Amino acid sequence: MLENYLQLLRHFAERVGLTPVELFLERQEIIIDGLAISLSYEELEDSRNILCFSLLGQPHESAVKATYIELLEANSFWMETGGATIGMQRNSGEIIMCSKISLDNLNATSFSKFVDNFSDIAHYWKKMISRKRISMPEEHNISSLV
Repeated sequence: MLENYLQLLRHFAERVGLTPVELFLERQEIIIDGLAISLSYEELEDSRNILCFSLLGQPHESAVKATYIELLEANSFWMETGGATIGMQRNSGEIIMCSKISLDNLNATSFSKFVDNFSDIAHYWKKMISRKRISMPEEHNISSLV
């Protein structure tokens, strides 16, 4: 139920010292070391989840193809993603990272750990995406993949 989600967010905000709490509940966004992490509630037929997502930027023009390959590999093999999915917004080309966690049996402490882990991984990928050069192994035929 949505009320359980909002109650968890309130306890989370109080636990980590977000003030004013009401503003956090209204925006459902937290900024950690300059990175905005947005939250959303998802209720499906058989599950209730908290969605977590963050915009990570656009790859430097000199590394677009190599960045896309690196992101595809990371998604395919869950390399350095912590189970999150990394994609690209169609219209803007902005890279986005998304993850979700079941609301069932979740409390402010465990949710805080989830957000902290998400933040660490998102910061890692934001740094990777912003690089100007990415070295790719010779065996990749980049032009045929993109």
